Amino acid sequence: MVLAGIVLATAVSAIAQSAAAPELQSSHTVYLQGRMVDFRALNGASTWTLLRTSTAKTAHLLRSKPHDDRPNLYIVAPGTQMHHDDEPGFDHNLVISALPTRPDPAEFDIYYAIILDPVMKDDLHDEREIILAAQQSFHPAEGFKFTDIPGVTSLRVSLSIRTLGELDGFRRADGALPRLIVVPARMFLRAVVQELPPPAAVPTTTLAEAKASAVADGAAKQEPRAESAPEPRPPQ
Repeated sequence: MVLAGIVLATAVSAIAQSAAAPELQSSHTVYLQGRMVDFRALNGASTWTLLRTSTAKTAHLLRSKPHDDRPNLYIVAPGTQMHHDDEPGFDHNLVISALPTRPDPAEFDIYYAIILDPVMKDDLHDEREIILAAQQSFHPAEGFKFTDIPGVTSLRVSLSIRTLGELDGFRRADGALPRLIVVPARMFLRAVVQELPPPAAVPTTTLAEAKASAVADGAAKQEPRAESAPEPRPPQ
C-alpha cells in the first residue's frame, strides 16, 4: 500500500505566518514530462485529503486563484502512482508542469484532472498528455451512466458533481464530452523539487573483454598438465 505524502502549505494563514519555518516532508516523487522527479512539499494536508474533500470546503486554506507565473501540479484521477488498498476510488497520479529554476520552495497551482471517457486507459505522466486529452472529446454510448466515468469518485467528492446533467457545462456544441476535464482547485502548495540522482553505474564488460576472457579460460583448460617424475624405488 502506497500512501501519498504530498502536502498543502497554509502559508497565507495567520498561523503559518507566525509559526516557525515549516519542515520539509520526506522525499516523494511526481511526474514531469514522463520522468520522475524528487518532490518535497511543506507541511499541510495531503492530496488524499484534497480528493476526499470538495474544493468549496478546502478553498479557504489558501484562497488563491491560479497565477501564470506558477508551475502547475495536476492531481490526475484515476491513476496508478498513488494507490490505497482501502480506497481505490481515490487512486491518482501527480504531474507537475515544470521544474523550478531555483532550489528554494516554489509555489504550485493545484488542478484536478479527472478522466471522463471510459475508453481512455492511458496512465497520464505529462502535462502535454493532460492538455491533449482535455482537448479531445467523445460521445457517450447509449445507456451511458454517471457511474461509468473512470473518475466518478473524484467528481462526486472533490467537485461535488453527482449527475450527468451537472457535466453539461463541459459539453461541446455537438453534445460531446471532453475525455478529461481540468478544474482549478484554487489552491497552491509550496515544495522543493529537483531531479532525482542518476542510478549507480553498473560495471559492464565490453565484447572485446568478454572474448579475451573466454579465450584465456579456454587456453587454461587445454594446457597439458606437467607429469611429475616417478619416485625412485629403493634397491632390492
